Amino acid sequence: MVREESSLFGVGAALACLLALATECFGANLAMGNQGGVAGFGTVVLPITLSTSAGEEVACGQCDVVFDPSALNVSIVSAGAATQAAGKSVSYSVISAGRVRVLVSGFNLNAISDGEIARLAFNISGDALEGLQPVALSAIVLSDPSGTAVPATSSSGSIAVRIEPLPTGFTRLPGVGFVSMVFMVLFAWGARRWSR
Repeated sequence: MVREESSLFGVGAALACLLALATECFGANLAMGNQGGVAGFGTVVLPITLSTSAGEEVACGQCDVVFDPSALNVSIVSAGAATQAAGKSVSYSVISAGRVRVLVSGFNLNAISDGEIARLAFNISGDALEGLQPVALSAIVLSDPSGTAVPATSSSGSIAVRIEPLPTGFTRLPGVGFVSMVFMVLFAWGARRWSR
């Protein structure tokens, strides 16, 4: 009885190893980058990076980028170096709050080499809490130059949010970043000056 159980365990372990090797040896992976930023200040750019297994080619694809909309907002998505080198372009659309779909495509059959396929600029809300804000990839669809689906895995990324004290005399307004607040103050000052 003990011998049968140990042999079943050995077969199960071998199958698990083969499955893991198959996942690593075939297909492609999309990885979201990691970056740090200050709540309410400017933008943080995260890349989406493609890495393919030996012999695998990716010619186009799409994925959803998922994040907390109360802390982060995507302001722009641009093509990465690998996408540009393949003669492809990037487009995106907001599916819902906290979900942006990124599409990489082109009017050619060129394979996209490993590297950055897209770059997303995130604004960090002035209301964001300090700590890690996860940015995940889901609904990944990749295809090779012949239109055959390429198995895909993903790796999530994050933005490490820091809270910096405001300069003396400034107060943090809910939902308004420091840069926006400075612009409002300068605009009000300029309007007042011109009205004299």
